[in-house]
Amino acid sequence: MAAFEFAKKISNKFVRGNYICGIVDPPDLKQCLLDHSIETCCSFSVRDSGSRSEETKVFYKIKGEEIDHGVPFVHGDFIRLDCRKGPLYYKLKSSTDEEVVRFRAQTTLKCDCPATILIHELKIFPQEKITEPMGVRRKKSARASSSAKIMASKNSDGSYNLPWESIFFVELPLHDAHENHSLSPDVAGFSQRVNYDVKMEFKEMEAMGVKDMDILRALIAKATKNICSKGVQPPPNSRAFDPPDKDIYNILQAAAKARESYCFRYNYLIVDL
Repeated sequence: MAAFEFAKKISNKFVRGNYICGIVDPPDLKQCLLDHSIETCCSFSVRDSGSRSEETKVFYKIKGEEIDHGVPFVHGDFIRLDCRKGPLYYKLKSSTDEEVVRFRAQTTLKCDCPATILIHELKIFPQEKITEPMGVRRKKSARASSSAKIMASKNSDGSYNLPWESIFFVELPLHDAHENHSLSPDVAGFSQRVNYDVKMEFKEMEAMGVKDMDILRALIAKATKNICSKGVQPPPNSRAFDPPDKDIYNILQAAAKARESYCFRYNYLIVDL
């Protein structure tokens, strides 16, 4: 784990199969996922998400974690992401007995890779932490009392009157979790999606009228250093941060069409009024 830069931002980490699990603070979550994407040369897309705000149980230990910190928490929202080379299809829940299958887009990219990322919000209550050394029975009694106090403070909208903080429990796949495709930068780097922040930089440049390819690449190289200044630097052949001319052209064209559409709708509303 020490060889990976993204693992340094995970506290209380432990290994579960081919995954690194642990706690990430909210300010470090985006950088941790960015470092993971760069180091594994792999992109992920959202498979499903949900909320467990109606959870009525208070926990003190994460499943699989050896350390019991004594800090109570309840489950919040979660999001699960599939490897971009993931399954060709996934099953949807259905109220009928028939099995419903929805096929995924971009089937030519799919290799049935089982790797996934799980991000789970935990709402912790630091002031209810149990730190005093005590026997098993007394500890159970103290935790039951603390849990009852937390649940009693819950409002009808799911919020809590007691002060709480958000942290994130993450499961990030190691290289062995991926199957049926290469993670080598020479092969996998070109199949990545263009980074979201890089796309936004291109759109801003298009709005300013910058179209010269050499100027665009020079500005993007400078922006990439700022985006990755606190973590891992991407390899030189990474499509996510150094996209080919065709990708740049498509991004600029999409930005121009969106801006023209907005201007048309705005002028139409002005005339209509």
